[in-house]
Amino acid sequence: MGCGTSKTKIQDLTVDLDNGKLGIIISGAPASGKGTQCERIVEQHGVVHISTGDILRQHIKDQTHLGQEVSKFITAGHLVPDNLIINIVRARILEPDCRERGWLLDGFPRTRAQADAIINAGVVPNKFIYLHVHDEILIERVVGRRLDPLTGHIYHVKHSPPPDDVAARCIHRPDDTEEAARTRLHEFHGNNNEILEAYAEVIHKFNGEQEPDEVAYEIDEYLKDPKSDRYWYDSVIGTPNGSGSVTPSREQAALRKQKALDEDAASTAGASRASTPDRAQDELAEERADNILQESASLEKLLAEVESRESVVAEMRAGELKEAVDAGNDELADGLRARCDEMEAGIIKDRALVAERKAALSGDVDDVESVAESLEEANEEVGEGEIEDVKGEAEEDVKEGEFNE
Repeated sequence: MGCGTSKTKIQDLTVDLDNGKLGIIISGAPASGKGTQCERIVEQHGVVHISTGDILRQHIKDQTHLGQEVSKFITAGHLVPDNLIINIVRARILEPDCRERGWLLDGFPRTRAQADAIINAGVVPNKFIYLHVHDEILIERVVGRRLDPLTGHIYHVKHSPPPDDVAARCIHRPDDTEEAARTRLHEFHGNNNEILEAYAEVIHKFNGEQEPDEVAYEIDEYLKDPKSDRYWYDSVIGTPNGSGSVTPSREQAALRKQKALDEDAASTAGASRASTPDRAQDELAEERADNILQESASLEKLLAEVESRESVVAEMRAGELKEAVDAGNDELADGLRARCDEMEAGIIKDRALVAERKAALSGDVDDVESVAESLEEANEEVGEGEIEDVKGEAEEDVKEGEFNE
């Protein structure tokens, strides 16, 4: 993980929570739906919701020692130092309610330096939720928001419009403009990848573009699952404007969970199967071929998503960026140009990953063929036709079909 904390170190430094209690961090861009999912998580799992802004204000209100230190910086017009915020977060997590019920840290850390520091302070989650939403959808969510100044409730002109008797008094906040949203997203993306890298061992990504109920279902399955490090509840992430393929997450999660249960059952029965070497070799060949096909399908999905991102970048350069340049809006143009460059760097990285995995899978196909050939000589119980089916399926679907772009 580069400059991040190693796995051993993370385990050694983890805050001493009571056994079985959840320690969760939830992360995502502005308007990705963190607030909604935090409410669901607290309701379903009873954990303590921790917002750094809330606990800073509470310390100031209670005039604690830490609160007095925070107040000095705020009064002087300075940012609160990271080490002070981290000490406050750690102190909150060590309070009895968090130790008894578990905790949910919302939107923190925001930089890699904060992530490394809080890990070294012993505050390490056993679950990390990341809500992925494409920028264009985030901007639509932000620009369409309307605030009821009397109740503080936030509506959306398209997805959840205010009632007729409320609409007249709703306001469009000054920071809910497209320009402001793009600025915040630019800052978010500048730190996000390094933060996710720091938590690579525990992070699970969810498609925040789904309906909130579907996102909540997937998260609930992930949090209830004591073996979640074995499974990847990573939704099929679509692309802006519906051009990607997003399949129902509930069915996906159920299938993944059933597959894991089947793997457990197969593992339990492994000893008896191993007593029949020919049968075990047969199953190995079939399993290898199946794994190749599954990974090839995943690579095709990634490749399609990369191509969609390339289209988004091209449209952005030809549209919004060109308009900003023509209008002489240098600040907006610089931000859009930086965003395009960042997306293109990610595209290059993902294309290299696809090429690397294709090369590796080509070697796996050869291995499957070798196993099938040895079965043909050694296993009299398996017919020649079945062996040829395994070889033919691996060669046709993977070597010839799956990787043809």
